[in-house]
Amino acid sequence: MTTVRAVDLFCGAGGTSTGLYNACHEAGRKVDLLAINHWSVAIESHTANHPGARHICDRLEAIRPEDAIKGRHLDIMVASPECTHHSIARGGRPVSDQLRASAWLLLRWVETLRIDNILIENVKEFRDWGPTGRNGKPIKNRKGETYQAFFTALRSFGYTVEDRVLNAADYGDPSPRLWSGSWVLPIIQLVRVGLLTVGRAFPRHFQSVVGFLSDLF
Repeated sequence: MTTVRAVDLFCGAGGTSTGLYNACHEAGRKVDLLAINHWSVAIESHTANHPGARHICDRLEAIRPEDAIKGRHLDIMVASPECTHHSIARGGRPVSDQLRASAWLLLRWVETLRIDNILIENVKEFRDWGPTGRNGKPIKNRKGETYQAFFTALRSFGYTVEDRVLNAADYGDPSPRLWSGSWVLPIIQLVRVGLLTVGRAFPRHFQSVVGFLSDLF
């Protein structure tokens, strides 16, 4: 049975990892998963839900990808960068540029390793990521500027980027809580050119995220 080598960066309790495990199970593949988070509670929760995964509790910027991943190759990297300071749930409060910039940490992994597929999820306001003014609030006429710069950086490593907003309810989530866009996530699928065909049509409604991840393998 083929093994999928994967890493879950900024892992939480393990929801994304569960989708990955289920997708690989349906595809008849094993998963060799490394989960990383700097918060001990997240690591404890993920360990309880996925005891078979390897775990590292440390800041991402303190970890050398080449030390964490033997052979420097991954079939897929999934990541959930800081979302609180992108979300409209904050109202008009100032944001933290340091936390908003956590997505940039992914580039070190992309530069150091050979990664076939990358899946990034965040709140839909991630698309509005741009510079902030002296008051700590986003500059309206520069909305999305940093987001596009992030895309440009990823493309420079030879990836094709597909970006779309998905509603969790279309993936079988029974929760009616759609407030503040917290359940509407943009999925960024990055595929190194030549390894996987992108641009296929996605059905309007899905039964679960498993169907989406299964397409990657």
